[in-house]
Amino acid sequence: MKVIRIIYICLLFGYIFSETLPSDTITLTFKPNDPDEEFKTLQKEGKIQANADDYIVAFNCKDFKDGEEMYFKIRALEGYFYYQSGYNGIYYQYIDGDHGYDESNMNFVEYQLKTDTETLPSGRYQIKYFTITKKKSEFRGTNGELLLLYFNIYDGPVEITNTIEDEGKFETWKIIVIVVAVVLVAAVFIGCFCYRRKKQLAMMNQNTGAVGVNQYNNAQYAPQYNQPVSNYDVNQPYSQPVDNYGAGGQY
Repeated sequence: MKVIRIIYICLLFGYIFSETLPSDTITLTFKPNDPDEEFKTLQKEGKIQANADDYIVAFNCKDFKDGEEMYFKIRALEGYFYYQSGYNGIYYQYIDGDHGYDESNMNFVEYQLKTDTETLPSGRYQIKYFTITKKKSEFRGTNGELLLLYFNIYDGPVEITNTIEDEGKFETWKIIVIVVAVVLVAAVFIGCFCYRRKKQLAMMNQNTGAVGVNQYNNAQYAPQYNQPVSNYDVNQPYSQPVDNYGAGGQY
């Protein structure tokens, strides 16, 4: 699949650059599924329709200054966004008539955390957001006017829009709600922990006190079986006097 994709992209760029001048490349996009449709480029604050098999669309970014942020949103069928650890976003690259597409030298930007859903007659869709900052260090010697956006969607229609503002950022009230929720959860957790700890200490103190009282009672009321007998000699003869029953020892 990847080999076919590379061959297709090479042939496509070979055709484009053989038929156009460098100044003309900013008017092109890549629509292999609609060969009869006039080539168009995603323009500033505009949108473009594509298909998952297209893989790449072009964006005319000549009106953006170096260091300026460019905001985008991409819509595809729910569950059709390719996801893998380390890849959850968009590859991009600047090109012109003298510098073609180089798959080994692409830049990457992750989708933002926010994801919206939209239900249309054709199905249920997900909308993801990403921001690219225009940097001369990424131009590769180009004029920085044409930007390729490389997306990976399993199947179905794809719509990419350049937005005026960053629609992928969380609204202030949502951030406040999240912060408050986190604080409340932390407070409940700490409160429960302190309550359980206090209860455990109270039980330990109660058990310790009961053991001390029992030991004291046992010491007070236990029989003294081992008291020593003082001043008694077992070898001493019995010398208890005998009562005189009569004179001379007679009865």
